[in-house]
Amino acid sequence: MNTKKLLACFLVSMFSLSACNEPVEENKENESEEKVTQLENIENVKIIIQTDRYELAIGEYHKLSLIPVNFVGAISVTSSNSEVIEVNPKNNELHALKEGTAILTASYVNDSRVSSAIELEVISGKKGSDYNYHEFNQQISHTHSLNPKGKQHVIVLPISIKDYECNATAENLNRLKKAFNGPNDYWESVASFYKKSSFNQLDLDFVFPDEWYECPYNPVEFQSHYKAEYVLADDRGSSKLVEEALNWFKEKYGFSAEKYDKDKDGYVDGIWAIYSAPAMAEEKEKYEELYPGIDVEGWWAFCCDSRVNIGNTGLLSNPVSKMYGWASYDFMNNAGEGLTDAHTYIHETGHMIGAKDYYCTLSIQGMEYNFPTPLGGVDMMDNNIGDHNAMTKYCYGWTKPIVINKETTIDLKPYEETGDFLLITNEHHNNTAWDEYFMVEYITPSGLNANDYLKPYPNNGLQGYSKPGIRITHVDNRGVYADSNKGLCFSTDDTNIFNDPISNTPVTSYTMFADNTNSKSPFFQITLMQKNIETAKYNVLSESRNYLKSIRNREESPRTQIADDALFYEGESFSLELNSPYRELMPSKSHQLDKYFDSKSKLDVFDYKINVVSINEQSAKIEIKKIDISR
Repeated sequence: MNTKKLLACFLVSMFSLSACNEPVEENKENESEEKVTQLENIENVKIIIQTDRYELAIGEYHKLSLIPVNFVGAISVTSSNSEVIEVNPKNNELHALKEGTAILTASYVNDSRVSSAIELEVISGKKGSDYNYHEFNQQISHTHSLNPKGKQHVIVLPISIKDYECNATAENLNRLKKAFNGPNDYWESVASFYKKSSFNQLDLDFVFPDEWYECPYNPVEFQSHYKAEYVLADDRGSSKLVEEALNWFKEKYGFSAEKYDKDKDGYVDGIWAIYSAPAMAEEKEKYEELYPGIDVEGWWAFCCDSRVNIGNTGLLSNPVSKMYGWASYDFMNNAGEGLTDAHTYIHETGHMIGAKDYYCTLSIQGMEYNFPTPLGGVDMMDNNIGDHNAMTKYCYGWTKPIVINKETTIDLKPYEETGDFLLITNEHHNNTAWDEYFMVEYITPSGLNANDYLKPYPNNGLQGYSKPGIRITHVDNRGVYADSNKGLCFSTDDTNIFNDPISNTPVTSYTMFADNTNSKSPFFQITLMQKNIETAKYNVLSESRNYLKSIRNREESPRTQIADDALFYEGESFSLELNSPYRELMPSKSHQLDKYFDSKSKLDVFDYKINVVSINEQSAKIEIKKIDISR
């Protein structure tokens, strides 16, 4: 249906013939004469309806502009379908309730024959491309990632490491099966988490052997043996062992390319390698003394592409390893003795599907920032707690935003329940997750958030947002590509992206921002617009992750700040006006939204004010207003 069709129904006719022939009662004579006086030259009397949109998002409020022509008097608006669009009779404000169409009729209250009508459509509000990480990473220069939709089979390879065979038990293997496939005895399994987080769009099946693969090397011998096989820091020699264990699995348990390489690229879709040694990086000095010369960072949890097959194009007949997760069996003990915990495996599986860490993993030499916590520590891809934020799910293709680039007021439902969120940008938005924008989410301590928001996570002491509030974040998720003439450029559409989107890991080649002064400074893929930035002892960009430390809640060191204080509540506002404290959170000046920085004529500023009008259990009313940020 063409929703931009204005109905030609100015119902402004002369009195009908039958009406003219009817006798007028004597006691109505004065009223009739007054009416006729008001409607002289009735053929020129009409109502003009003006609107800047013909589509409304569910929950959105909207006012039509009603212009009376050749008469003075009140005008009322009615809806042909009040279940789709409801009209407030006090002020004629429209409220979009559900998908569908409705005809809105504006009538002169003293004579309904003077009227005009317009048809509006209510859509789900979720706009934006389905272009997700998996499609993004099909390009040769990108890391591999698991398809975030449908039934996906991931091979789990339990690996017994010499000196730690005592942990490679049948009991621990069964516990690992619970951690990955469930049912779990502490929170969610990896499979159940992603089933819920994806709104039933991703169904993970982790396939286990019945025994542990035996590695004949202890931790330091292992790295010495495979030293020539790795050159990059994220491998630490594990690629060769994973490939050997995969071949063992194929020979012993059989292998189906159709099952394990569903996207037919010659690589196994997903592999998890779980080793029986401890997570040694947590006790660095202890294990460096026990194993002189060891690189303890290799005995941690990470996700990477195989260095064994880095130059290969895959084998369709016998797919080889590519993206895999690497972690200790001991991570399933993070919730405490006797419980099986999957938090770390869930986080690393998030990498396997394509997302990055949202905290800085490296200090920036010679620069202001040293391990900042841009997202504030509360996210599955930040410090392993709660659900994924809206940008992550947008990148996975599980949700689409309600795109806002004009003034409006809208009811926003809880993100955890619906996946609804606002994406506020300008008219240049490229219709994908790979761009720059602000996000607004109505955050609640429910669903996948409840466990980690209502009490601290035992492993790191972090506790999320314990009461409903509005989270506002700045996203600069622009893809970058190399141009022989211009150098590093930001992509403006989904067809011209050749490198990974910018990460909060400050790798120099991906985090240099050319702002409107042509200076260069670090910026982050996602940054929390921390509401209490002026009153808090530490903000999210404080050095050495002081903000993160301050919100940890542990018996030996109770928190000094509460994560709740970073959210916005009823009656509070956010903007980047000239005196706004939030400009401190925009060190790169990327609040300029100058994604087209090569052409200064297209430079835009973020000139909106976000007002939290009200919050209740069902929804939060958010008002978006244009403001002048130059003064």
